[in-house]
Amino acid sequence: MKKILALTLSLVLSCSMLAACTEEGDSSSKKDSSSTADSSSVSDSSVSDSLQDDSSIADSSEPDSSKSDAELPPSEGDLIILDVAEIEGSSFESLLEALRGGTYTCIMREDGTESLYTTNGTKAYLTTDASSTAETIFQDGTTIYVIDHDTKKYVVTSLEESDIDYRKFPTIDEVIETYEKIVSISEYVGTYRVSINGKEYNAERRKTSDGFEYILFDGKGAFVGNFSDGKLKASIDPPAIEIIPEALDDYLAIPDGYKEANTDKPSTGGNIDVTSDSKYEIGEKLSNSTNLL
Repeated sequence: MKKILALTLSLVLSCSMLAACTEEGDSSSKKDSSSTADSSSVSDSSVSDSLQDDSSIADSSEPDSSKSDAELPPSEGDLIILDVAEIEGSSFESLLEALRGGTYTCIMREDGTESLYTTNGTKAYLTTDASSTAETIFQDGTTIYVIDHDTKKYVVTSLEESDIDYRKFPTIDEVIETYEKIVSISEYVGTYRVSINGKEYNAERRKTSDGFEYILFDGKGAFVGNFSDGKLKASIDPPAIEIIPEALDDYLAIPDGYKEANTDKPSTGGNIDVTSDSKYEIGEKLSNSTNLL
């Protein structure tokens, strides 16, 4: 139980970085419009590397000469406008709808710890990898499995015996409220291919009372950060937080070959085998299950 509480606390602290993004904005709409995801610097890791490879759409820093200057907004600081992205509508507003619907994935990095949370509203998978020790909780309905990847065994408990329903991410209501506020005080203008420090992203341009802000998405549709006032508001290489408007279905099952503690009955649920010696191939999962852009 101590591990469960420690894991949950870690994720609450990580996710609350999202909700804090408009904390200062309660006093004025100008400050509201300039924050989306303010977080601390984070360490690089193997999951970061795989996501970094997939998040680059291409490697370029020169605008497309086929577009006239009148069609493209001006570049700002390190953000270079390359072209109009072939995207219809607001990806940020679609992400908000996914969060409201209870189907989403969060990937968080802080102080050398990486956490993955994914849910489809009925099932949830939550894991953190700290000091090469993976701790995992899988919930299917009201049944909760605490998984030990070192022994490939799990302990079964019920929602009645737990203080936490993992199907709903801690602080998700606050995150939704923050995003709703951002949508209410800004207007979607368009989405552009941009280059920041040699890497390409899709940047959603939103008009606010104080100018314009860009909400950044990687090539797989994951929200990775925002840019305003000529600068990034948080690290995006790797991003401290990624939010994906889909569940990673391969994680929503007990890994193949795992057994319930004190029994010899193997599981026949999922098709992934996550151990402390095998880092999560998040980039591959994203490329297979998330292709929104």
